[in-house]
Amino acid sequence: MKKSSFTGFTHETLDFMNEIHLNNNRAWFDENRARYKAIVQSPFIELGRALAEPMSKIDPGFELRPEKIISRINRDIRFSRDKSPYRSNVWISYKRPQIEWMEAPAFFFELMPDSYRYGMGFFNAGKNTMDLFRKEMTDREDEFLKIVSSISKKRIFSVEGEAYKRKIENTLHDSLQEWYQKKNIYLMRTCDIGDELFNGEIASILSAGFKSLESLYNFLWRIKLNIR
Repeated sequence: MKKSSFTGFTHETLDFMNEIHLNNNRAWFDENRARYKAIVQSPFIELGRALAEPMSKIDPGFELRPEKIISRINRDIRFSRDKSPYRSNVWISYKRPQIEWMEAPAFFFELMPDSYRYGMGFFNAGKNTMDLFRKEMTDREDEFLKIVSSISKKRIFSVEGEAYKRKIENTLHDSLQEWYQKKNIYLMRTCDIGDELFNGEIASILSAGFKSLESLYNFLWRIKLNIR
């Protein structure tokens, strides 16, 4: 892995995202492909390199190659009502290479024209995975309570994911109820555009934030390993 030269994104990065939203067609993108590579793709590649070492410490099995962890600009429009061929957002994700990746925990950072967000969790866990998650919470309540307490104290991430309309009865601690009642679960922080994106500080912010979720990531991976 080459050493990173990440110094931050530029305002031109966000300008391009806004422009592609307004000019979402192949002719425009072909004319501006070089700009995309220089002011969008390139800083994302460097951010990926900057995060490679801290992320490999969380999980040595993470895929780290830029072409595998950075989202493609092209959208898959085969089964979508929206036929816009290109995305106006870009993300980077860290997960182990595997076929059933939606049932495994993953870290992510997503940049949009007017905000950014980052976090970790299941992309789209099925019922079997979430049933196992609740069982692990119940069987290892003290351990999970410690993990949740550590995350809550830092006040970085919020618990996201659709909740069941009808409460699932259990005897867990009150602070675990928000987690227990989810159909799918992930931790996320959403931020307005700030200087940290342009001075390179975002790399340290992401590294520290992801590190704070390491214990939860390992807890969720135990669930993945038990999926039949």
